Amino acid sequence: MWLWPKCKSIAISNVNEPPSDILLTTPVVPEGTAIATEIGKFFVIGDPEIETQYSYEIFGQYKNFFVISSDQLLVNKIFDYETEQHEYTITIVAKEISNEVSLSITKDFTIIIKDEY
Repeated sequence: MWLWPKCKSIAISNVNEPPSDILLTTPVVPEGTAIATEIGKFFVIGDPEIETQYSYEIFGQYKNFFVISSDQLLVNKIFDYETEQHEYTITIVAKEISNEVSLSITKDFTIIIKDEY
């Protein structure tokens, strides 16, 4: 008598993993930097789907001092080291641009004003 092994099927689905961190290339602004000058660039890590794109939004007390263009953080105010505070904390939310359920991550960044004069 012959016994045939039973075949089993296994289905594997691609799951949308959430991002694990947001990085900013440079959180330092020299005082006197012109408005619309790039401070740094955001990178989202932890999501293995390379093609995933993100939108970014600023929150917090100092959100109007900065602006985001694509994945770049730009200056929206001319800072003076001698007469103003030297650090500003902003909250960044990075959200997937997708037709599916979008995942997001939120992180606080401290932007440091550097004395130049």
